[in-house]
Amino acid sequence: MIQLVLPESASQNAISGIISSLSNILKSTHQETRQSARATVGNIVILLPASFLAQVLKDLKAVLLRGPQLHVLAHTTYSILSRASESSKDFEIDSHASKLLMSIIIDDLFGQPWRDRQSKELKAKKKFNETKTSRSLESLQMIVSKLANSENLTDILVSFQQVLENTGPTKILKQVDECFNRICAGIVANKEKFDAPKVLDLSKNLISENAEYLKNKSQKKKSYVINPTDHRVVLSTKSKGFYTTSSEGTPSDKLVHNPARREGFLPAV
Repeated sequence: MIQLVLPESASQNAISGIISSLSNILKSTHQETRQSARATVGNIVILLPASFLAQVLKDLKAVLLRGPQLHVLAHTTYSILSRASESSKDFEIDSHASKLLMSIIIDDLFGQPWRDRQSKELKAKKKFNETKTSRSLESLQMIVSKLANSENLTDILVSFQQVLENTGPTKILKQVDECFNRICAGIVANKEKFDAPKVLDLSKNLISENAEYLKNKSQKKKSYVINPTDHRVVLSTKSKGFYTTSSEGTPSDKLVHNPARREGFLPAV
């Protein structure tokens, strides 16, 4: 209602103040207090135009920064998406909001919150129930199902490309695979934005970009390869410039044939 009676700039400031206050309440160690604050944030979002979602997420991220707060942030994000999706079929997520949402989800699924959930000892010590489970996979599916533009899916997939570039544990690979399953389910649910021609065009672009990426990566690796059979190159590399085994001769040849060095050795002999 604030947005309806105030100018846009004033309403944004007023809403930011309210969300910041609720974000501080979300730091509470009392579960019921956090649940009430989370529900209030969701109720505020559904009263605002979709363009305000990005601002709400920014305000939440500015306060919930570390430790259990990151888990609370991810659960609050799920609560907002769930509440907004249930309240209106016309609810859509623009590019600004989708990028902020993905930064929260990627961190929850592959960052410190994910590592916290892998540690049973750490989970047992936490007073926050949000640290024990994750709803980010469900959030991811809702995001894709509510995208305002199919082109925004590219940004979402790029986020996972960055994860895969730095991936080691098998658990993370399984997590990425499950994320892709959720993305597919979201695409199926968002048929209006993802019709057959758009999906085919997107697939073509992704395959082309991935092929180019792998090609560049392969070329970069080849540029550092030294043929181990080329002993002259290997010895030259190991010598670090002190001498080379080229047509100029070996180090002993240089010593014998250099008059100045030969004269210096004669007295010693």
